[in-house]
Amino acid sequence: MKNSLLIIMTFAVVSLCVVSCTSFLNVCEEIECNTGTLNEDCTCDCPDGFSGDNCEIEDLCFNVTCDYDGNCVDGTCVCTSLTQDYITGDWLIAGSLEYSFAADGTWDLKNNPDNGTYTISDSPKRINISSSVGADYYWDLPEDQFTCDEFHLVQDNGAEGDAVRQ
Repeated sequence: MKNSLLIIMTFAVVSLCVVSCTSFLNVCEEIECNTGTLNEDCTCDCPDGFSGDNCEIEDLCFNVTCDYDGNCVDGTCVCTSLTQDYITGDWLIAGSLEYSFAADGTWDLKNNPDNGTYTISDSPKRINISSSVGADYYWDLPEDQFTCDEFHLVQDNGAEGDAVRQ
């Protein structure tokens, strides 16, 4: 009887160990590292630009460098200040007007004899245009923020359009 009880207890302990040990070994199998590597301690080793328990959170601003004092927000560079450095360059205005703004405060309208000077102000965010043909006007930009390579403008006559850096 003692032997039978001992055999039954030994079988129970061995069975329990097999179930427990198997469960312990399979714990890591349930963990899925979306973009990372599973470590021996059942944690995910995430590649650069990803985080979270399962590497499920992507940093959309990883490796994004913004010019013109811009900040990356959800993978897009946004600017908050209108500066000379920001406006200098070639812009396509309202889909058809090709303006070239120089750092010295002059501008040219490509394929058009019109040119002149410009000044900028950051409060309100405005580009003041003085034209060689006497048609002075200004463009207002959004007051809060705008993407560093594109903005929506409103001209003093109420006309609106998008400006895209070329």
